[in-house]
Amino acid sequence: MSRIVDIDKLNRYAKDYDNVLRTLPYFTFQEFATAMKLNVVEVDNEDVLVNARRKAGNTGAYKAGANISYPSEIGKMIEMSLKPELTVSRVKDNILNYSEKKILSNAGEKVDHTVKKHPLEKMIVDNIIISHSEDIVFSAFFADRDDSKFSPLTAFTGFFPIIDYLKTQKDITMANRNLVPTGMFGDGTKNDYDRLVDFLRAAHPFLKRSAVLYFSSSVELICKEAYRLKTQAFARPSTADFWAAVKDDAKFPGLVPCTHEAYGQGDALILVKPGMVDFGVNTNKARQFVQIRNIFEDPNEVQFWLQAAYGVRFQDIHQKVFQVNEHTNTGVDLAGDYVTGGAVTVEISPAAAVTAGAKWRIGTGEWMDSGATMLGVPAGVKAIEYGAATGYTKPANGSVTVVDGEDVSTEGTYVAS
Repeated sequence: MSRIVDIDKLNRYAKDYDNVLRTLPYFTFQEFATAMKLNVVEVDNEDVLVNARRKAGNTGAYKAGANISYPSEIGKMIEMSLKPELTVSRVKDNILNYSEKKILSNAGEKVDHTVKKHPLEKMIVDNIIISHSEDIVFSAFFADRDDSKFSPLTAFTGFFPIIDYLKTQKDITMANRNLVPTGMFGDGTKNDYDRLVDFLRAAHPFLKRSAVLYFSSSVELICKEAYRLKTQAFARPSTADFWAAVKDDAKFPGLVPCTHEAYGQGDALILVKPGMVDFGVNTNKARQFVQIRNIFEDPNEVQFWLQAAYGVRFQDIHQKVFQVNEHTNTGVDLAGDYVTGGAVTVEISPAAAVTAGAKWRIGTGEWMDSGATMLGVPAGVKAIEYGAATGYTKPANGSVTVVDGEDVSTEGTYVAS
């Protein structure tokens, strides 16, 4: 027997939430915004900041009758725009997906099976909002707007694509002194602790008064180990001791280290004056932030529709308030509870070939050692490439079929040449 979903009740519940959630991302997004020192700004359409650039060097000796030359440019204006881009999160759910015998209460209230009241009102609306917020959090630095692809990573434009664009426009360059190359952390060409300290030492004196440093956890781990080796200590320093040493060696007492899982992994460093990073939100793009729409052809189906707009901005990129290195991180998808991607392990034989440098990789990814496991490999058929090893002929490239949530293993055998 069909159980009809009460659309009116669902809509009333969504409207109750709508009043609170117009302040999104102060829901599950709030922890992220606080940790990353983001200004959360409600923007109706577009907000433009105009930064004045003053030109100095116009002062000099004066002598009556002397020829005086005038600068052709007194200054200029630089605009930084914050324009949230429209996104949507949509789910179609069927009440028959849920078993009455498993659901005894709805938010603490007993479910009345006599009248077939179902906990969709609370459960579905809550879950879609939480999942949407997580999608936004883990896309904030990496999303690159693309209307032709439906994904959180193409829903709006995040911080790293904006930095990359400003580099191509030559607004972020070494000549402008807001780009300070560091090289790759962990490449063995330089002590990585010194690499980090040198980046901070290069900051403009005004920026050194107080600045937030964004970094990945992998950079911190590499630099901690480099600091341990540099000081010839037995144990790796605590986080507090490590950053105290960095601040002292870089002569940067106002440094605020800042990281989060949503910053991803990689060598990217962003150094910015506090209060200069904006996250724009517009939840008024739709009549309601959350909408529960009319029943589909199946009377048990309901469409949940969540619509809002998001955008990011650095308020200024002048060297006095902003500095980056040459890298961009890669994101880590931690949104939701479903496992995406599989795990691939490749064993290489013989052992002598491994000693001679034999490695493997998937596509153009990083080279992996024998027996190492690559996690989060997207589902599908993936090519395995084997690297060169001194004194051995590498095997022909192979392939594996990856399934979400499953482990797959394969072998590669090198032949002595």
